[in-house]
Amino acid sequence: MPRNDFYTPTDMDALRMENELLAFEVRFLKTQLSSREAEHERSAAQLTSRLEESERSTAQLRDRLAAASAESERSTAQLRDRLAAASAEAERAEQDLVLLLRRLANSPLGWFFGLKQNFRILEQRYLGTDA
Repeated sequence: MPRNDFYTPTDMDALRMENELLAFEVRFLKTQLSSREAEHERSAAQLTSRLEESERSTAQLRDRLAAASAESERSTAQLRDRLAAASAEAERAEQDLVLLLRRLANSPLGWFFGLKQNFRILEQRYLGTDA
Protein backbone atom coordinates (compact mmCIF):
# COMPACT_ATOMS: atom_id res chain seq x y z
CA MET A 1 0.00 0.00 0.00
CA PRO A 2 1.18 3.44 -0.74
CA ARG A 3 2.15 5.61 2.18
CA ASN A 4 -0.76 8.00 1.91
CA ASP A 5 -3.30 5.32 1.20
CA PHE A 6 -5.11 4.68 4.49
CA TYR A 7 -7.95 2.28 5.06
CA THR A 8 -11.25 4.05 5.19
CA PRO A 9 -14.20 2.03 6.38
CA THR A 10 -17.13 1.69 4.07
CA ASP A 11 -20.67 2.39 5.16
CA MET A 12 -21.17 -1.34 5.54
CA ASP A 13 -18.13 -1.58 7.84
CA ALA A 14 -19.39 1.34 9.92
CA LEU A 15 -22.83 -0.29 10.21
CA ARG A 16 -21.25 -3.59 11.20
CA MET A 17 -19.14 -1.91 13.93
CA GLU A 18 -22.14 0.03 15.21
CA ASN A 19 -24.18 -3.18 15.24
CA GLU A 20 -21.49 -4.98 17.27
CA LEU A 21 -21.27 -2.04 19.67
CA LEU A 22 -25.04 -2.01 20.12
CA ALA A 23 -25.11 -5.80 20.62
CA PHE A 24 -22.39 -5.49 23.27
CA GLU A 25 -24.31 -2.66 24.98
CA VAL A 26 -27.52 -4.72 24.97
CA ARG A 27 -25.70 -7.69 26.54
CA PHE A 28 -24.17 -5.38 29.16
CA LEU A 29 -27.54 -3.80 30.03
CA LYS A 30 -29.25 -7.22 30.19
CA THR A 31 -26.55 -8.45 32.58
CA GLN A 32 -26.95 -5.38 34.75
CA LEU A 33 -30.71 -5.75 34.74
CA SER A 34 -30.59 -9.43 35.65
CA SER A 35 -28.13 -8.78 38.50
CA ARG A 36 -30.37 -6.00 39.84
CA GLU A 37 -33.41 -8.25 39.56
CA ALA A 38 -31.56 -10.98 41.46
CA GLU A 39 -30.55 -8.44 44.11
CA HIS A 40 -34.15 -7.25 44.42
CA GLU A 41 -35.36 -10.84 44.68
CA ARG A 42 -32.83 -11.52 47.46
CA SER A 43 -33.91 -8.35 49.27
CA ALA A 44 -37.57 -9.29 48.90
CA ALA A 45 -36.85 -12.80 50.19
CA GLN A 46 -34.96 -11.37 53.19
CA LEU A 47 -37.81 -8.97 53.94
CA THR A 48 -40.31 -11.79 53.63
CA SER A 49 -38.33 -13.99 56.02
CA ARG A 50 -37.99 -11.10 58.49
CA LEU A 51 -41.72 -10.46 58.28
CA GLU A 52 -42.48 -14.15 58.85
CA GLU A 53 -40.10 -14.22 61.83
CA SER A 54 -41.74 -11.11 63.25
CA GLU A 55 -45.16 -12.70 62.84
CA ARG A 56 -43.95 -15.86 64.60
CA SER A 57 -42.45 -13.81 67.42
CA THR A 58 -45.64 -11.81 67.77
CA ALA A 59 -47.72 -14.98 67.89
CA GLN A 60 -45.40 -16.50 70.51
CA LEU A 61 -45.53 -13.32 72.57
CA ARG A 62 -49.32 -13.24 72.30
CA ASP A 63 -49.48 -16.87 73.45
CA ARG A 64 -47.13 -16.18 76.36
CA LEU A 65 -49.18 -13.15 77.40
CA ALA A 66 -52.39 -15.17 77.24
CA ALA A 67 -50.82 -17.93 79.34
CA ALA A 68 -49.49 -15.38 81.85
CA SER A 69 -52.91 -13.73 82.03
CA ALA A 70 -54.61 -17.08 82.63
CA GLU A 71 -52.03 -17.95 85.30
CA SER A 72 -52.54 -14.56 86.91
CA GLU A 73 -56.30 -15.10 86.97
CA ARG A 74 -55.81 -18.53 88.56
CA SER A 75 -53.45 -17.08 91.15
CA THR A 76 -55.88 -14.26 91.91
CA ALA A 77 -58.71 -16.75 92.34
CA GLN A 78 -56.55 -18.88 94.65
CA LEU A 79 -55.63 -15.81 96.71
CA ARG A 80 -59.30 -14.82 96.97
CA ASP A 81 -60.16 -18.34 98.14
CA ARG A 82 -57.34 -18.27 100.70
CA LEU A 83 -58.40 -14.83 101.90
CA ALA A 84 -62.01 -15.97 102.25
CA ALA A 85 -60.88 -19.06 104.18
CA ALA A 86 -58.59 -16.98 106.40
CA SER A 87 -61.35 -14.46 106.97
CA ALA A 88 -63.80 -17.21 107.92
CA GLU A 89 -61.19 -18.73 110.23
CA ALA A 90 -60.52 -15.34 111.85
CA GLU A 91 -64.27 -14.88 112.34
CA ARG A 92 -64.54 -18.28 114.02
CA ALA A 93 -61.53 -17.46 116.20
CA GLU A 94 -63.16 -14.18 117.22
CA GLN A 95 -66.38 -16.02 118.09
CA ASP A 96 -64.38 -18.50 120.15
CA LEU A 97 -62.61 -15.64 121.92
CA VAL A 98 -65.93 -13.92 122.73
CA LEU A 99 -67.32 -17.18 124.09
CA LEU A 100 -64.18 -17.74 126.18
CA LEU A 101 -64.26 -14.17 127.54
CA ARG A 102 -67.95 -14.52 128.52
CA ARG A 103 -67.33 -17.82 130.28
CA LEU A 104 -64.31 -16.41 132.12
CA ALA A 105 -66.22 -13.27 133.12
CA ASN A 106 -69.18 -15.34 134.40
CA SER A 107 -67.04 -17.92 136.18
CA PRO A 108 -66.46 -17.87 139.95
CA LEU A 109 -63.06 -16.28 139.24
CA GLY A 110 -64.58 -13.57 137.01
CA TRP A 111 -63.98 -10.91 139.72
CA PHE A 112 -60.29 -11.88 139.73
CA PHE A 113 -59.97 -11.64 135.92
CA GLY A 114 -61.77 -8.27 136.10
CA LEU A 115 -58.86 -6.96 138.15
CA LYS A 116 -56.46 -7.54 135.28
CA GLN A 117 -56.14 -4.66 132.81
CA ASN A 118 -55.54 -6.92 129.78
CA PHE A 119 -58.75 -8.84 130.52
CA ARG A 120 -60.72 -5.57 130.78
CA ILE A 121 -59.27 -4.39 127.47
CA LEU A 122 -60.32 -7.65 125.80
CA GLU A 123 -63.79 -7.36 127.31
CA GLN A 124 -64.15 -3.82 125.98
CA ARG A 125 -62.92 -4.78 122.57
CA TYR A 126 -64.86 -8.01 122.05
CA LEU A 127 -67.80 -7.84 124.44
CA GLY A 128 -68.44 -4.12 124.25
CA THR A 129 -68.63 -3.70 128.01
CA ASP A 130 -67.69 -0.46 129.74
CA ALA A 131 -65.02 -0.48 132.36
